[in-house]
This record gives sequence, C-alpha cells and structure tokens, in this order.
Amino acid sequence: MTRIYALLLIACLSFSSLTADARKIPRSLYGHISLTSGDSIIAEDTIRVSIPQKKKKLEIIANAYTHKSKIERVIDPDSVRAATIWTPSAPERPHTFVFLKEYGWCQEVEHSPYITLYCYASKGFHISGNGGIWIRGKGKMLVLKGGKIYDFGQPDKKLDKKLLAKFESLVADDPDYAAYLRTARGRRDKILRSLVMYNPKNL
Repeated sequence: MTRIYALLLIACLSFSSLTADARKIPRSLYGHISLTSGDSIIAEDTIRVSIPQKKKKLEIIANAYTHKSKIERVIDPDSVRAATIWTPSAPERPHTFVFLKEYGWCQEVEHSPYITLYCYASKGFHISGNGGIWIRGKGKMLVLKGGKIYDFGQPDKKLDKKLLAKFESLVADDPDYAAYLRTARGRRDKILRSLVMYNPKNL
C-alpha cells in the first residue's frame, strides 16, 4: 500500500508540474504569419502561434500542448504585415489581424481596394472551437482610408446621425453608396460592414 501511495503521489506531482508549465504557455492556434521582409511563418501540426492581443509580441510555440511545449520564437508586431489565425477544428473560418501602432492588434473585418474596416478589442480576442471570434473588453470599429484611421466607437452601439454623417463624408465620392447609407439603421458594426459596397467613381 505504501508503494502504491508513493506512485500515486509521484503521478499527481508530475501532473501538477505539467499543468503549471502549461499555464506559462499562452493559448495558441494554427496560423500563417506574413512578415514585412517578405518571409512567412506557417504554424500547423505541433507548431502554434499565440492569438494576437493588444500590443503584445507574437509567440511561435513548438510542441504545443505537450510536456515539451516551449516558446520557440518571439516576433515584434512591427515586423508583421498580417497574421491569419484559425482553430484546428474550424480551418474554414480564419481571422486576419493587422497591427496598427495607435491601437495594437486589430481584426480585419472587411477589406476592399479602397477602404478597410478593423475591430480593436481593449482586452484582446477569444477564438472559440467553432471558429467564432469574440471581443474582450471594449471594442472599437476603425475605418482605414487613404492611410488615415477613423474611429467609429463601440461596435454594438447604434450609428447616430453625427457618426453616420462622418462616414458619409468618407464615401462621398460614391454617390450611390452614400445614398444607401442615409437609409441605414442599426448597430455600427452591421452598417460599417457594408463598406465593401463602396466603389469610388473618381478612382
């Protein structure tokens, strides 16, 4: 009995040690990291990448979720052109993140050749097993046009007349889309996602 008890104690201590080590490694997923140098990093199989959060550096993790798990490489956000992340269980639902210096890591929500919509989360993002993405903390909807970022506030709030007028002024060179916006109602994120319809006539 004493020997059995000793073996059980060792097993419990080993499990506790692994759990403690695992807590040091951030939750990580599959991904494709495109660097400004033109190189890229693929994180699949036993290689994972940390979920882009706030202004933190990206971490490439080897032997993820095993007792040999370790952070193999740390990547400065300024050296990343874009990071596309997905869960192993939902590869058909990838999420692309871009680092905006004024804010941090932002999810690219909609993109066109003329205008891009991003979402910033003050406490980062959570990506669930089915590929869904959730905001932690307060979110901001950001529109990038002509190299300038415009802040449209929290995604779940209504787009009031003042902000709607601000958005209309950004797309005034597409009269058809601007006219559509005048009739738009509802949450900011829903309305702003329609910017993929924007097609400026003078470009």
